[in-house]
Amino acid sequence: MSHLKRYIRARAKDFEQINIIPKPQFLKLGQACFVFEKELSIEVLCESAVYASEVLRNDLCASLNICNTARKSILFEKTDMPEEAYSIDIELNSILIKAHDSVGFLYAVYSLKQLLPIGDINLIGHNIPLLQIRDFPRFSWRSFTLDCSRQFFSVDTLKRLFDQLSFYKINVFHWHLCDDEGWRLEIDSYPDLTNKGAWRGPNEVLPPDRGSGQKRYGGFYSKDEVRELIKYAALRGIEIIPEIDIPGHSLAIVNSYPETRCSPVSPEILEKGVKLNTICPSKETNLEFIKNILTEVADLFPSKYIHIGNDEVERSHWANCHSCQGAMKKNEFMSSRDLQNLFFRQVHQFIKSLNKEVVAWNESLSDPEMPKDTTIMSWEGVEPAKEALSRAVPVILCPGQYCYIDMAQGPFERGHSWAGFLDMEKVYSYEVSKDLGKLDLVKGYGICLWAEYLDQKDFIWKQIFPRLLAASEVAWSQNKSWGGLINRYKKFHCYYLKEAQLISRINKAELIYKDETVSVIKQSPHDQIYFTVDASLPNEASELYQSPVGIEDVNLFRARLLSPCGTWSELSPVPNFDDIQVKSYRHFPYKLKTYRKARYQEPESNAGKGNRELYVWVPTPYMPGEYIDFTFDTILKAKHLEVRTGVPKTLRSLVEKADLFYSNDGVDFQKLTEFHNGIAQVKIDSLEIKLLRILFNKEQSEWTAIQELLIKA
Repeated sequence: MSHLKRYIRARAKDFEQINIIPKPQFLKLGQACFVFEKELSIEVLCESAVYASEVLRNDLCASLNICNTARKSILFEKTDMPEEAYSIDIELNSILIKAHDSVGFLYAVYSLKQLLPIGDINLIGHNIPLLQIRDFPRFSWRSFTLDCSRQFFSVDTLKRLFDQLSFYKINVFHWHLCDDEGWRLEIDSYPDLTNKGAWRGPNEVLPPDRGSGQKRYGGFYSKDEVRELIKYAALRGIEIIPEIDIPGHSLAIVNSYPETRCSPVSPEILEKGVKLNTICPSKETNLEFIKNILTEVADLFPSKYIHIGNDEVERSHWANCHSCQGAMKKNEFMSSRDLQNLFFRQVHQFIKSLNKEVVAWNESLSDPEMPKDTTIMSWEGVEPAKEALSRAVPVILCPGQYCYIDMAQGPFERGHSWAGFLDMEKVYSYEVSKDLGKLDLVKGYGICLWAEYLDQKDFIWKQIFPRLLAASEVAWSQNKSWGGLINRYKKFHCYYLKEAQLISRINKAELIYKDETVSVIKQSPHDQIYFTVDASLPNEASELYQSPVGIEDVNLFRARLLSPCGTWSELSPVPNFDDIQVKSYRHFPYKLKTYRKARYQEPESNAGKGNRELYVWVPTPYMPGEYIDFTFDTILKAKHLEVRTGVPKTLRSLVEKADLFYSNDGVDFQKLTEFHNGIAQVKIDSLEIKLLRILFNKEQSEWTAIQELLIKA
């Protein structure tokens, strides 16, 4: 029995070394190990394996002598396999890698690297288990979308991203190059697209937005830089697909070339807050304008695909446009949507004439005559994918609730929330084939990262990791296991990302507060969670959670998880904190004045109603000396006041640095407190308050959202 136990332990230890993400389709473990010696030979029998072998050689040569006379060897051999497929056979004295193409060899090397220790560790004497791997992708299209309009990312940042996409076997980079916040691609025919449209700020054609502040912000990619990136990505097995988003999301175009917009412009529609961000779809000159751009795009990008958006098109202004109304009458159109459909089909036909294929967002399905050779990216859930497949239209699956990694990863974290919170586990939970019927027209799967909240330094990496790992396995592997993935992440990949100096978000522990007791729900029994009860930040000197903690004021409780690789999670919030707090607060009617134009979806009238679901959102950054006022219907007498900012249950659009003042006559003001982490809290037992004022001390980096006041009577 003891012999059997030793055998089981040894096999378990061998399996612990198999931390490959994405998980191979087939893996068989042998009963011994390949042990590295001082010398190793690397033999390359085909041209297509040269780059992959150099990647491996660079990793091994730090501690091993690479020479032709070594007893142990790694052999690269070409064989007949599908694209991107590979095999690895590890024997006692040799490692045989087979593939048909350069990408297959590279993926094999990446898988092999995940069997080796991380960092500058001497490999002499290190062993890896004997095994056989037969691996190939589930989907041929495995994409990552990055928005470079809202935020501009350097060439070096994109190269660093491509290194990681390739390592996790993502083979398509969908490049969102233009939107309302900036045009990023050099176009010879229309130089003002970058001279003007690539910049936002004071005295620019585009206003400050998305954290850019009151300064000139932007940039663009020259054609030489694009060629450099295409070459860099291709070497790593990545195809770059450009997106020119039209006719909507085109503020950078219409502000750089005003003749492309609709005319006349309705002041009434603008006053409602509806952007004039579409090019006029009915002007022949505009069609020629787009054709000239797309010709240059087609010449620059070798990809067979061009993405042309066609999403979220604001057509309100077309009803006032003489050209659009004339075109509708001429074509006997009943709806402005028909005008959009015609424009899309005209652009589609032109792209086909350039020997390229068309990709578009799922709104294009609204056209019953949409060409069936359009590839649809289904982002608004799974229903558009079902419709596309029922019409024999090819699909890329990227539903926002599972694939939009601009979503916050949990409550009170930075990011969007319209599609819900999206952590690594939820990304992994997406069942690609569920309810879709036949899958022969599903080209693949992709995740998307929109950049509204990527203005903070290095936050891009925290949004990408570790969710990219889950997405790569959804796209590549046939069989999934969440427990297996998270174990591989904790044993290898969190260390790998830390070594690469890439910030990776660690899942927070879940807290429950009931009967003045906080309980912690662990993902794993081995999770180390440290806590404090005085609102200080937990560290390794703090108390380690072992059992439920009694505490009267839950607002003082703080907890953080320490990952195996020494990285801390965000603070864990109490999910039912709002419900607890609301019961002790009373509603006092008041009016809010922002002195700036609030979004028409979240107007000033949302405030003062006592509805915690409503908030007011001002879509421009406040400047020092500006303020927001709360005026009460009657003099407020209360014990405690809390002013919360930001979109509820997120860390978006917080007041960053400001003071809270009060007045009982609207003339003389006294300072109450300062804002910390977007919240101002103060005892007001002895005060009579008629008016509250948020006075900004510094330029805000982004929009400002104001939640309903919390007042204890």
